[in-house]
Amino acid sequence: MNLKNAPIYYALAQVKFNPVLKMSKYVDDIQDEFRVKGFPVFEAANTMGLRFSASAESQPNVEANQVPEWIFSDEDSERGFILMKDSLTFHTTHYQSKEKLIENLMLGLNAITGTLQLNRVKRLGLRFLDAVVPLEGESTDDYLVDGIRGLNLDFPLIQSISESVFQTDKGPTGISGILVTKVYHRNGEIGYPPDLHIRNLKSNRKFKELGQNMHAVLDTDHYVEGDFHLDFDSIEKQILHLHSGLKLSFEKMVTSHALNIWNK
Repeated sequence: MNLKNAPIYYALAQVKFNPVLKMSKYVDDIQDEFRVKGFPVFEAANTMGLRFSASAESQPNVEANQVPEWIFSDEDSERGFILMKDSLTFHTTHYQSKEKLIENLMLGLNAITGTLQLNRVKRLGLRFLDAVVPLEGESTDDYLVDGIRGLNLDFPLIQSISESVFQTDKGPTGISGILVTKVYHRNGEIGYPPDLHIRNLKSNRKFKELGQNMHAVLDTDHYVEGDFHLDFDSIEKQILHLHSGLKLSFEKMVTSHALNIWNK
């Protein structure tokens, strides 16, 4: 079912590849590619990462380190790309359709593959955030099936989190996928999980204007990991397969009442 008012408020598609340790050397050329393709807003930034090291004589050591990333966004701050030494992520706060998502991801891959001469893929993934905001007089229980409604202790709920991990069927790459579903319940404004970097994108006004309320967020992440050839046709087919898994999980998590509301 293609919903007229789908509750997706953030979506990303990611490709991971072999690390390019001298990525900064190529960024000027890549930036020019993105600029002419409709993503002229550029920012170089750093995010915090963790580096693990160990030897036979010592305990494992964990160090915080700066991880460089390069951000390319459109002028409306509704969609953009995050480039790192081993990945390219397309993300948007104004999701339109799976076709547009794939079109933008492939546009981004075209912008970097020639310069970087990439030929191997390590990971392909899709991740969606859906906002479940009940109408007046309703609750999230009206929108979610029993298995993900959370624990009810007859106390006012502040927040809750539940997570499930599934292995999915083999797709075009011949590798089984992993589907992670998380359900957040909280009272407040619709937000983003702390592991996501929503750089240079503005929140969708439709969801921002909902204000503070008790709501749920469906955070679904479907990916496949391996080592396969970078082939554009195969990548498109695999992304479509990943999307079908996200769509199936979404439809199994929500009620028919929810689908009717979002289809008006």
